[in-house]
Amino acid sequence: MVIDTAPETLDYAQAFGLLGALTAMVDDLARAGGLQETIQHYSDSAVELARRLAELHPDEPDYRQALAGNLLQRARLNAGTPRATEDAQAAVSAVASLAQEKALPSRVDEARSLAQQAAELLEASRAEFADEFSILSPFLGGSAARRPAAAGV
Repeated sequence: MVIDTAPETLDYAQAFGLLGALTAMVDDLARAGGLQETIQHYSDSAVELARRLAELHPDEPDYRQALAGNLLQRARLNAGTPRATEDAQAAVSAVASLAQEKALPSRVDEARSLAQQAAELLEASRAEFADEFSILSPFLGGSAARRPAAAGV
């Protein structure tokens, strides 16, 4: 972890302040041509912090949304690798589970958007990823499983 403070001791504002800083640092380092090793370290730290917060606070959906965002960020950094596929699938699963728990329009929209971003990111491995879209079918009128095929798989 990047900090010595245990995630258990962070309140909501502190947790999101730290997550936001880590996420922005990863984006800034990647844009500026930072060392891949450094970018990966901070990206991994952001994912692990978000994962731990989601585990500690299972009733707080914002932590799972943050985890999904950080997983997708890490997938973009590792595009074309098995890790990118795993991270993108985990991100889609996280937001899809939120939409399934409570089908609020904002959650369904976020799940649809993140799934589309993940599919675009994983152009080369869409066949493997297509099953992940099926979990969104109840919220997308059955079109989730077909979405990758419609994009050219």
